[in-house]
Amino acid sequence: MQVALLPVLREQPFFHHASSFVMPSRIATGPTRCMIERCEHFAKVKGMCLTHSRNTSVACHHSPSPAPSSASSSPRTSPSDAKLKLKNRNRKCRTEACLSYARSGGYCTRHGGGRKCKVDSCGTASQTGGYCRLHGGGSRCRVSNCQQFARIRGLCLHHNRGGVPDATASPRDFQ
Repeated sequence: MQVALLPVLREQPFFHHASSFVMPSRIATGPTRCMIERCEHFAKVKGMCLTHSRNTSVACHHSPSPAPSSASSSPRTSPSDAKLKLKNRNRKCRTEACLSYARSGGYCTRHGGGRKCKVDSCGTASQTGGYCRLHGGGSRCRVSNCQQFARIRGLCLHHNRGGVPDATASPRDFQ
């Protein structure tokens, strides 16, 4: 029994339009990791994860440092850890196992960060006006006669979700 051999087909271009064609430039080899040492995140921008690419661009714009030469430093060792911690806006709470974002003092509001209510002996986080909600802080829903606290665009959750407005609400309240 003899097996018939088929002729070898040469690589054909991918035709998207009758007048143009695009050859595949490269074959995807899978996700790549960030080029910074000990970083386990996937590379997104210029071979780095989003955190390192943002931090290096912030460090480059704010600190006058000589440009690294290609012979003296490799991308895995540059930038330094000091530059990476510069202007980190996504700080987490210092309390162990807390995933909330830090307010002033390095802690989230649950763990003592942020501004406190102006009333003596009240340790609750302040709202608008410098007082906690219990002591009159926080803005109210802009629909007249609604005493709920405003959450989104000046409206409480009920009115923001398209709840039935009060009879005394004016059309301006929903603009």
